[in-house]
Amino acid sequence: MSKSAVQSEDLATLLKDIAGDTRTLITQQMELLRAEVGREMRKAGIGLAELAGGGGLAMAGGLLSGMMAAHLLQRATQMPLWLCYGVVGGSVSAASVTLLKDSVARLSQLHVVPPESTEALKENVEWLQDRLQPSTPTS
Repeated sequence: MSKSAVQSEDLATLLKDIAGDTRTLITQQMELLRAEVGREMRKAGIGLAELAGGGGLAMAGGLLSGMMAAHLLQRATQMPLWLCYGVVGGSVSAASVTLLKDSVARLSQLHVVPPESTEALKENVEWLQDRLQPSTPTS
């Protein structure tokens, strides 16, 4: 076998090994990304379930407490009952806006697609594209 045939066989083997390693790397990064996305989605699901449960209980408790507070305010001040309901309802609404803002802020911090994994995958794809493009000869 001639020297050029051996070099070409070695080059073919080398390219095949590089392609296999690249495929393995990309596959592992995709699995990592999938696992990270799954973990973030589970956290989001738990947070939303807690938010829904807490919201439902807060509504029921708020309704009953609001009715009690309105009647108590009416008894203590002799204001018309409709006005007492308005005062209590306005106070509860103001408190709920604060709670909702905090919930939205917490949920907005979730990263469904982790930026580190996405960036690493982009870098590997760019590296692979650079390696696969034919080099331009310099004059």
